[in-house]
Amino acid sequence: MNPFVNPHQRGIDLPLGCKDLIDVLKTPASSPSRQLLLPGTDASYFEAPLHRFYELKGMAILVPQKAVINLLNRPDSSLAFFAFAPSEISLKPAVHSFFNSREISSLIIGHSLIGYPLPVSAPKAAAIISQLLQQVFAHTGPVNLVMIP
Repeated sequence: MNPFVNPHQRGIDLPLGCKDLIDVLKTPASSPSRQLLLPGTDASYFEAPLHRFYELKGMAILVPQKAVINLLNRPDSSLAFFAFAPSEISLKPAVHSFFNSREISSLIIGHSLIGYPLPVSAPKAAAIISQLLQQVFAHTGPVNLVMIP
């Protein structure tokens, strides 16, 4: 037995509060109403979830092996924060250039975190997210969204 593995604690791949895979299925976060798998990165796929986003506190877009895009909804604005995987930190300047080309200035720039305001219009925000995933992240496959009520 590996001395670094404690069988009485959750595995590193399981969400907080889950010790076994069955616990993941029992958690409310895994319910279909909070998690959504989009078939691709076309803007039309993002419009309906983004309309719903403006009624929620936030949404996370998981770009496998590259980044997590956290969309936060505040009463006065909506924000997109990017947390990059350590191996993909080189994408940060490309994200920065993408938003600068649309005359959207960054709010926070850290080593592996960067944030930008989003348009309050769901179709405009959907177009930006879609173009960003395709152009900067070169991601055209399915997209996993997690809703934050």
